[in-house]
Amino acid sequence: MATTSLSAAPGTAVRSGRSITGTPAKPCRVDYAYKWLDGMRGDASGMEVNHCDIRVSFRGVELTRKAGPVLGVARDVRIRNSSFALVAPSRIGTIPTGIQCKWGENILVENVTVTGFRTTPDPAGKVYPNGDGLGSEFCVGLTYRGVTSTDNGNGGFDDKARQVLYDHTVSERNDYGYRMWWRGAGNFTGTTMTCIDNRKSCLHLMDGGDRATTIGNAHLTVDTLIVRFTGAVTPILIAEPGTGLRVTRKCIITAVTPPAGPVAFGGTKATRILPASCMDAAGNIVFARRS
Repeated sequence: MATTSLSAAPGTAVRSGRSITGTPAKPCRVDYAYKWLDGMRGDASGMEVNHCDIRVSFRGVELTRKAGPVLGVARDVRIRNSSFALVAPSRIGTIPTGIQCKWGENILVENVTVTGFRTTPDPAGKVYPNGDGLGSEFCVGLTYRGVTSTDNGNGGFDDKARQVLYDHTVSERNDYGYRMWWRGAGNFTGTTMTCIDNRKSCLHLMDGGDRATTIGNAHLTVDTLIVRFTGAVTPILIAEPGTGLRVTRKCIITAVTPPAGPVAFGGTKATRILPASCMDAAGNIVFARRS
């Protein structure tokens, strides 16, 4: 694909078959846009984004496409070796997002950092704090590889997609590290997933709204789960009824000051299968003092 430069105008339009590329020494750079890559203004299918440093006021990437009266699917999009940041907190009531796959298929986000997507704090504390690093809705086939999401207002990763893979991902200093919603229908998998100092929990698994069945509830299977606390310890898992977590290889949980009591889980009814090396005889998480 040919190299293309986009203007920094809000709501930049894109067309199928174009690439937006820079080099490690000279990345493509945008200091302000409202939505930098906006599928509503053109079909993003086939896009290749590589070596870009993007700052926006609302959303970095929104993958979908306008197809007549309904939204269509953006397919085969690759976003690599790039960074996305919010220039300043968004107004209360919005949901700023670094990268969102609203309607997409076969999407790869690789070696990307996303930071600072948050709303202005509500002085009265009555409005839910929002802003996600990365998120998805009606998306099928989404791979995060080598992605780091930091300092966002709500979720580091907030996914309702199907067939989601977290491959060596990091969520740091968000409210929730990873939020997985019922549309995933059990299709969440991970190789190594890392959480560092997330404020409310590392993992939040949602149910499908029908508490009589487990159909549609979020289930995560991950090879290695790494959780680190440099300050206060917060729950590792908030699991709504019918959801499940399975760690197949190992979990590594460290804290500067391990908690005195069992605060590892925020949910009580989930199916949990964790390696014995993470738990004591009573089934509580074992914390290791950081060296």
